[in-house]
Amino acid sequence: MNPPAKSDRMDKTLIRQSALKYWKEFLATPAAAAMARNWQKFLRERMQGNQGAYFGFYALPSEFDVMSDLRMLGATVHLPRVLSKTEITFYRYLEQGEPVTALVKGSFGIQEPGPDARPVDPTPADILIVPSVSANAEGYRLGRGGGYYDRLAEKEGFRQMYKCALIPEKLLDAAFKEESHDLRLNKIVTEERIVSYP
Repeated sequence: MNPPAKSDRMDKTLIRQSALKYWKEFLATPAAAAMARNWQKFLRERMQGNQGAYFGFYALPSEFDVMSDLRMLGATVHLPRVLSKTEITFYRYLEQGEPVTALVKGSFGIQEPGPDARPVDPTPADILIVPSVSANAEGYRLGRGGGYYDRLAEKEGFRQMYKCALIPEKLLDAAFKEESHDLRLNKIVTEERIVSYP
C-alpha cells in the first residue's frame, strides 16, 4: 500500500482520491484490528466519568465501523440523517447500547434513523465522531467532499463539541492547506497511537 505523498502541497481532490484507495486496502489488513484496539481504548477512557452521548455515523464499506464498539460498550449514540444537499441533523439511535429507533436506507445508501426518530441537540459532554479520509499536520480533516460536517461544525452547540476521527497513520500529515471552513479535530485514533491536537 502506498499512501498519498506528503512532501508537496496537493489538491484536495487528488489527496482524497488517493486516500480513499488507501482506506480500502487498509481495512483488509491487520492494521485495521490495531486501529480497533486503539478505538476501544479511547472509548473506555472517555467513558470513565463521562456520561455524554456520541454523535456517530453508520460506516460505508470503505470506512471504519465505529458503531460496533459503541454498541458493545453500552454508549448512547445519535446518528445523522441527510436533510438536503447541504444539511444533516442528528437523531437518537442507541440508548445505553440498545436501539430506540429503526434505521432505514437514506441518502447515499447509508443507514440513518427513520421518520419516528427523535432529533437531538449536542450538550457540552457529547463527542462528535467525524467521518474523515485524511488530515493535515494541524489536525484539519479531509472528508468526502460534501461539506456536511464542515457546515455542521459552524453551528452553535456543534462548534464547541469535542471532535474525533479514525484515520490510518499514513494518512496523517496530508499535504493540504486548511481553509477557513475546514473542521479541526481534537483527537485522531490511528492503528499506532491516539493523537491530540490542542
